[in-house]
Amino acid sequence: MVSLAIAGYPYFELSRVDIDREGPHYSVDMIRILRGKYNRSHNSRAGYLTVENTFFILGADSLIDLPTWHKPNHLLELCQLAVVNRTDYKPDLAQLTQILPELPKKIHWVSTPTLSISATDLRKKLAVGADVGDELTDSVKMYILEHGLYQKACSISYHPPGMFE
Repeated sequence: MVSLAIAGYPYFELSRVDIDREGPHYSVDMIRILRGKYNRSHNSRAGYLTVENTFFILGADSLIDLPTWHKPNHLLELCQLAVVNRTDYKPDLAQLTQILPELPKKIHWVSTPTLSISATDLRKKLAVGADVGDELTDSVKMYILEHGLYQKACSISYHPPGMFE
């Protein structure tokens, strides 16, 4: 579905890092693997991915759960965080900083047009047959229909925050 969603955007590329490997998938491992692959495949003139120029993009709603992720301190050692504001989420940075002292130095707030959209909410809407309007591209909607994803009869299972990070 990602490849369908980014079709036509030449600056985006689908990575198969988490698709082609077994075991639990954590964000910290993905960043480490991507940096290693990129740095091995590019010559020094092209530059290297470093902690200063590697950004992990996440929503402010996900930032709240960062302390529960697998090795959050190590993630902060590998990259910067590009945090996109979410309409209804105001992270308590003071509380997060008590748990992750390096966090304030790593956050780069990204101003974008505010969109009230989240993957979790989309899955819930699709599961109950609600209209998602223009929140998904036509090609992604078609894929979901053709493959019977998120049907009314399906149950939505709960996964603790950070389980797939």
